[in-house]
Order: sequence, then C-alpha cells, then structure tokens
Amino acid sequence: VVDSPPSRPLRTYRPKGRAEWSQDIMVVTVLMVAEKPSIAQTLADALATRGKATSRKGVSPACSVHEYEGDFYGQKAWFKVTSCAGHIYSIDFPPEYNVWDR
Repeated sequence: VVDSPPSRPLRTYRPKGRAEWSQDIMVVTVLMVAEKPSIAQTLADALATRGKATSRKGVSPACSVHEYEGDFYGQKAWFKVTSCAGHIYSIDFPPEYNVWDR
C-alpha cells in the first residue's frame, strides 16, 4: 500500500527556543485563548506532554504566549496558549449562538 501525498505542501519549522529544525512535516498551529494570564500558563504547563512549554511576551505586555509541541487529531501540532486582558462590553455572535440559557 502506498500512501497518497499530503493535500498541503510540507514545510520546515523551528520551534521557538529550539536549536534544531524539524523538516518535511506538516505542522498544524493551534491557538488557545484563556480568560486570564494565569490560566493560560496553567493550561500550557498541564497540556505540554512532550516537555516544558516555552513562554514569551506577546503584543500586550500583560499577556504572555506559551508554546509547546504536541499532537492534534493525530497530526503534529504547534500549540500557542495566550489570554485576554480587559473587559468584554458586548458580544457579536450569530443568533444561533446567542442563547446562553441552554
């Protein structure tokens, strides 16, 4: 049995904080946004099963970005966990998602 070629082109990448390059792998990037910076750190530490998550400052100095490598539905993936800062004053969801009492 011969595997069919991937539907998307393969690319090389180098995770932040790592010296080596990983070549010829399809990489999926997964973004997770937590409610608070402390929750983002806790989630990244708990979910980083292949080692420790690396942390860096994001665009906002209040919200760091925690990154780690893992699997997402059987594919190698690069996870980024960050958080929000501030207050939500309004929501803009389609009507089918605006029913919060279900």
